[in-house]
Amino acid sequence: MTLRVFEKGPSRSSRVIWLLNELQLSFEAIDVDLRNPKSPQNEEFIEVNPLGKVPAINHNGFYLFESVAIMNYLSALKPEFKMIPLENPQERALYDQWMMFATTELEENLWNAQIHSWLLPEELRSETAIKASHFRYDQSIQILEKHLATHDYVCGAELKAVDLSLAYLLNWASQTHWLNAENHPYCSRYLKKLLAREHCPYGKPQS
Repeated sequence: MTLRVFEKGPSRSSRVIWLLNELQLSFEAIDVDLRNPKSPQNEEFIEVNPLGKVPAINHNGFYLFESVAIMNYLSALKPEFKMIPLENPQERALYDQWMMFATTELEENLWNAQIHSWLLPEELRSETAIKASHFRYDQSIQILEKHLATHDYVCGAELKAVDLSLAYLLNWASQTHWLNAENHPYCSRYLKKLLAREHCPYGKPQS
């Protein structure tokens, strides 16, 4: 099996690399020059993902981009690790629910705040957009906080790929001070547990 992963450091590709290691899948990591994604050395990468964004994979000629799609695909390749529900429709629906929640309710607001803070040209940035994103994030994180008060992982007692995606986002929120142990004790406990995993690519939690 030839699995090439186009990635770049602490981006969304990091959660794909983490999952690959959890699944014990062999892969070749290709570090992409995102400053010039259309350079000749990135020719294969652009063929895999014409948007020029990471992560993307080439699995024996099968091209795939978007980190959530990649994580679900990889998890299905190794069903023995039970990182994605494949047989029970209700279990799969709950998994998809939390994966979509992570993407639309948490990641979207974190990303919007970041682009309006420094990524967009200065004339396009908006303090109002940052405040609105923070407001919507606060509403969503309380839903996750309540859920994690009674669950070890979002889908129950066992780790799933969606937990790795949430760990990436909660770690991001922690770095921006949108997540803290005082206001979000259960989310913080959950994040600390995930950061302590052997293959986690983020900083280990402080004791």
